[in-house]
Formats: sequence, structure tokens, C-alpha cells
Amino acid sequence: FLFTVVHTLFHEIPWLYRFAHKEHHTWKAPYVWMSHAMSFSELGANGVSVMFYPLFHALVLGKTTPLELVWFVQLISQLIGCVEHSGYDALSPLIVVNPRYFPHWLFSTTKHHDDHHKYFQGNYGGYLAIWDHVMGTVLEDGKKRK
Repeated sequence: FLFTVVHTLFHEIPWLYRFAHKEHHTWKAPYVWMSHAMSFSELGANGVSVMFYPLFHALVLGKTTPLELVWFVQLISQLIGCVEHSGYDALSPLIVVNPRYFPHWLFSTTKHHDDHHKYFQGNYGGYLAIWDHVMGTVLEDGKKRK
């Protein structure tokens, strides 16, 4: 959720877009390693948003967060970033296997993110499209759905 909020702010606040996120959008047709093309500011913001739970768990709750969990969360985040910028819809085979476990309103597809790069506004969610549905930022034919 926090990633979606930060990503939305990067797009909705013009000076923040220019300062932190514009570099990532120099490509309208994403490719796998482009997921790592970002400014240092965006890298920091994404790191905090992805690592929010382990940080909250350790710093606020005072619980021990296993280092393995921290590395696992980062690994999964990087893999998802690469897949959603790959041009290959990796979720489609999973949907065919069992569509009730992978509803389109819950999970983001590669097309969902490709449209984000094509139109720049909307489809801000990372791998969870549900936040775009909740926030009203889902793109349909290049326009935010009403």
C-alpha cells in the first residue's frame, strides 16, 4: 500500500515528479532492467515503502526482525519489479491455472504497468492492482476510470 501512495505522489505533485521520478519514465516501453532506472531519491522512497513492515516491526514494536525476512522482502520486490517491466505477462499462466486465486482487480499485470508507462497517469499500484481500484486510479483506454 505504501508503495502505491508514494508512487501516486510522485506523479500527482509536479515538482516531486521532476525531482524524483522522471528518470524512471524516460522509457515509454519498459524493459526488464529499466525497473532499476531511478533517482537516488526514488530509490530511498521505494526502499522505505517496501521495507515498511520489517522496519515497523523492529523499530516501533521492538521485535526482532529476522535478517532473512528483510532479504526475502527485497528479493521479491526486485523480482516483481523486473517482471512487471519485462513485457511478458507472467501472471497470465497463473490466472489460467486457477483464476479465482488471481483476480484482475487484485493483482497487477504487465499490461497494467505498461499502460502506466504509456500514459503516465494512473495504474500506480506495484504488484497489487487493488489499490488502484480503491483509489480510483485504474486506467481504461488511457483514461482513469470514473
